[in-house]
Amino acid sequence: LATDMRLRSSVALKETLVHEAYGVSPDAVRAHLAGRAPSVAALLESLTVTRAALHGKPRWAEKTPRHLFDLPLIRREWPDAIVLRVVRDPRDVALSLARVPFGAASVVADLVNVAGQMRRSEDLVARDPQTITVRFEDLLANPVAVLRRVCAVVDVPFDPAMIERRGAEGIAAPHEWWKANASE
Repeated sequence: LATDMRLRSSVALKETLVHEAYGVSPDAVRAHLAGRAPSVAALLESLTVTRAALHGKPRWAEKTPRHLFDLPLIRREWPDAIVLRVVRDPRDVALSLARVPFGAASVVADLVNVAGQMRRSEDLVARDPQTITVRFEDLLANPVAVLRRVCAVVDVPFDPAMIERRGAEGIAAPHEWWKANASE
C-alpha cells in the first residue's frame, strides 16, 4: 500500500503533482481510496470529491473538452452524471488555441481540428439523454436564462451570484497560465 500511495502521490502534470494541483493532501487521497475497489472513478474522485468537500461543495465537475469523446467510459463509471457540452464558434476556439501550449502550429489546422471535434461530439451527445448543450455565445449574451436552464437540468437552484465576477479569482491552477483571465 505504501508503494502504491507513493505512485499515486507522484503523478504529475509537468512539474506539479496532481494532488497538489487539486489542493488535496496525499493523506486525503489515501483516506478517500480506503476500502474502495481500484477503478477510474475511485482515483478521479479521490481528487475531485475530496476537493469539493474541502470547499463545502456537494458536487464536483470536470471540464476537459476532449473527455466528451470518452462518453462511454463516463457513462460506465458515472451513469447518472449530467454532461454539459459547451460549444463555441470554431473560429474563436481556433484563435484561442493559437495562444496555448497545446495548440497546433497554425490557426487553420486548429480550425479544422475543432470543427471535426464538434461534428463528432454532436453524434455522441445526440444519443445521450443526460447531455445538454449550451452555446458559449448564448451564455455571454443572456447568462441568466442559460444558467437557469442548466440549473433546472442539474437540479440546483439558480443563484444570481453565479454570474458575479466577485469570488471568481483563482479558478485556474498556477501551472495553467493560459487560463489566467478565465474569470473575465
